[in-house]
Amino acid sequence: MAVNSLTEAEKGRFAELLGMGSGYVSNYSDGTFKDLIARTVNIDIDDPKYKNIGTSKAKRLRSFWNQENDYVVGKVLQILLDGIRLELLNESQQKLIPLCQSTVNRLLATGFQASLNGVSEKIDTPYVSRQIRRMNDALLSGDIELAIGTAKELIETVCKTILEGNGIKFEPFEKIQDLTKKTLKCLNLLPDPVPDSSRGSDIIKELLRSMGTIGKNMSELRNLYGTGHGQQGSRQGLQLRHARLAVGASSTFAMFLIETYEYLSSR
Repeated sequence: MAVNSLTEAEKGRFAELLGMGSGYVSNYSDGTFKDLIARTVNIDIDDPKYKNIGTSKAKRLRSFWNQENDYVVGKVLQILLDGIRLELLNESQQKLIPLCQSTVNRLLATGFQASLNGVSEKIDTPYVSRQIRRMNDALLSGDIELAIGTAKELIETVCKTILEGNGIKFEPFEKIQDLTKKTLKCLNLLPDPVPDSSRGSDIIKELLRSMGTIGKNMSELRNLYGTGHGQQGSRQGLQLRHARLAVGASSTFAMFLIETYEYLSSR
């Protein structure tokens, strides 16, 4: 049974792009290849399990992408794509780059799918479902602005849902930082109530303070780079990895708020 969704055609494209036909992977030496994989996904590519079809770099990479999940494979393929020197590619290889990048986008998007699905299941409304689908589609297509803009909207939606559930009023266009603070307060997640005598109280308080800034930071990021505001034509955009960070942070934060709300409601 396949552990990831990488197709044979996609593997073939990467093999051609990375020059794997002769056993190499781009221009990496054994040492730099091993270090690259270790830094990226904390995996030892020299582990015997990756030598089951051969010991060359290309065969170890093939064994790796046959054994690891979408997200792990996507991270490694992304770092390999980022390291490609265009001047060393022939015309045929250069044409493969957009196709290979699209594959990486799809693989990496699965890393957030569990959190996104969890939010959708907890707040089962058409609007939230559309937000989840829009974020996922934006990551798949590389639409950075839409992903960031929708990540901010998801936090707003979750906060408003929890506040409504607790009978707490808020303004229709209330700032996200105020919505977040109200939500954290009603869930007893502000730093102040944590007693100094509690074990690890300093760490807990610092985590809660940091959590309280997520909404504000997401709003500022969306104002600078996301949808919803016209941008100057010369503006330099962010990379897809920043959009993944925004989506990952917002979905994790949203899920934590929802689970805390459910826990308190069940007591």
